[in-house]
Amino acid sequence: MDVKNIVLHSDLKEDIYMKPPPGLFSSPTSDSKYDSSLFLRKTSTDCVLLLVYVDAIIITGTDSSLITSLQQQLKDYFHMKDLGTLTYSLGLEVHNVASGVFLNQHKYTQDLISLAGLQDSSSVDTPLELNVKYRREEGDLLPDPTIFRQLVGSLNYLTITRPDISFAV
Repeated sequence: MDVKNIVLHSDLKEDIYMKPPPGLFSSPTSDSKYDSSLFLRKTSTDCVLLLVYVDAIIITGTDSSLITSLQQQLKDYFHMKDLGTLTYSLGLEVHNVASGVFLNQHKYTQDLISLAGLQDSSSVDTPLELNVKYRREEGDLLPDPTIFRQLVGSLNYLTITRPDISFAV
């Protein structure tokens, strides 16, 4: 789901204390201890998860009627748009199939390769020359360090979500 006109709800001068809408969660400790933007509701048989990122909300769970009810409660308080089934968010492609949910970052990785201008390059086992001692005062300065910083940040994000490639990155 997408919250419309999120910028109209920013830069408040007053202290704001928030709580979930009535009936939304069964306990005051409904937020996750692992992520402050993840909220969950558990019953004896079902679970619904709500993840917030700026103006985007991802809702999933085991009970579609609880999900529909939650969506309606949110729409009653905010101008929301239902974007349908999740297919892409924060660099993750989501594929729902009969055997489960599969995630990949193919598009995100391809976009990084294009940003770096390496789409026509061939792969190598070791991307850097071995045993080279780099010095700060050697080499040319980058004409625009912004792209370099963006690539480093994006590669850091990629290694957080894909620890199996951390060494290569």
